[in-house]
Amino acid sequence: MSKAAIYTRISRDHAGEGLGVERQLQDCKQLAERLGAEVVNVRTDNDLSAFSGARRPGYDALLADIENGTIDTVIAWSHDRLHRRPIELERYINLCAPRSVATHTCKAGVLDLSTPSGQAIARTLGAWANYETQTSAARVRAAKAQQARMGRPSGGQRVFGYEPDFMTIRESEAATLHDMADKVSSGWSFNRIAQDLNERGITTGHGFEWNALKVRNVLINKRYIGIRVHGESEYPALWPAIFTEAEWDNLQASIITSRTRNWKERGPFRKYLLNGYIVCGECGMKLVSSLKQYRDGSYVPNWTCKKNRPNGAQGCGKVARIMAPVDDLITDAIVYRLDSPVLRAELARQADNSVLADLIAQERAQEQLLDELLEDRATGLLNRSDYAKAKERAESHLTDIRTRMAAETTSQSISLPNSLTREQWDVLPLQTKRQVLEVLVERITILPSTGERGRYKQWAFNPALVQVTWRA
Repeated sequence: MSKAAIYTRISRDHAGEGLGVERQLQDCKQLAERLGAEVVNVRTDNDLSAFSGARRPGYDALLADIENGTIDTVIAWSHDRLHRRPIELERYINLCAPRSVATHTCKAGVLDLSTPSGQAIARTLGAWANYETQTSAARVRAAKAQQARMGRPSGGQRVFGYEPDFMTIRESEAATLHDMADKVSSGWSFNRIAQDLNERGITTGHGFEWNALKVRNVLINKRYIGIRVHGESEYPALWPAIFTEAEWDNLQASIITSRTRNWKERGPFRKYLLNGYIVCGECGMKLVSSLKQYRDGSYVPNWTCKKNRPNGAQGCGKVARIMAPVDDLITDAIVYRLDSPVLRAELARQADNSVLADLIAQERAQEQLLDELLEDRATGLLNRSDYAKAKERAESHLTDIRTRMAAETTSQSISLPNSLTREQWDVLPLQTKRQVLEVLVERITILPSTGERGRYKQWAFNPALVQVTWRA
């Protein structure tokens, strides 16, 4: 009695239940009974393509069975379950031929790989399987491209903001999208928006919790202004938009400004407000946070100029201050400064994204013009020379727009109340406070002690030795 291994495989198991490979296995077992073969191993690859080249653990185990002499017969539902790439077939032939391992299939009969004619038949069947896979993939790509050109949805899981038909707006989620856009415009980070959504029990379109990346991906998805994206091409969508073009441009401007602001965020800010801003007045190195033990055994946070730094830099070690009075002094100065009408006007100007939104609209229009020029060239409306000149002018204009966009995003947009009290400042998130610092403060210099004692509120502290270099 021959010893056989059954191999089953299916490329796509949409339900995730393995029903396809189970049906193959039943047919293969019946074939083994007819052949009088003893099935010693069943090797399976579920939801794995033989054409993609991805590793197939079940197939690798089958080859090991052949190489080790564990089996002398392979049973499969069809030849294309074993191979769809000629390179894999050749390796299979090289293993089976010298060991006289027979291959039996439920649909294509026996493949005798020990003879030249059997190998030729196997290669012919393999070539047709490879051809079928490639033409099938081409048909699928063409169908998807046609669906995109018609503005139809691509299918898949439900998209946040729309019903499962991809065409009907889910009003409650559309309102959430507008709320998310408003929060971005108010200076909220993606992470903070995700936390807010999770705390309110609002899930993604797939029913999961939010994170910063998911928030960002939703807020830059052009489906929400009625655009169907396919590869690098865009088409008018059949579904209704949730944002108007003006709302969308303002949102994208806010996202660009927010991203620029976060990139410019200085130093670690999870714990201390002034980290990255305070420098030594003696050597110019940044001061670092440390804990100093006092006579009563307590540990108090200090700003210290350390001599030896992890990056190999050398500080002077001559300047140190208790952290609390420095933080309090700077906070008072910022709250006082924010009360200035001139500064309020400047912050309001920086928070206005209308210029950037207009540039984004111009960028989109210019990109569309380039697409139209290419189409006119392809249809013969423009000859090569005219197309080259028009394309050069359009690309030059696009470069100029993007340069102006980059310049516009160097300012920081901060959303604050019309008047800010110390109490309101104290309850602001730490990241928001540091965004305000980025707008207002260049650096804070702590001068070496002169021996002259001073007093600031409840602290023995000389505020004259703290100098602020203001940005605005």
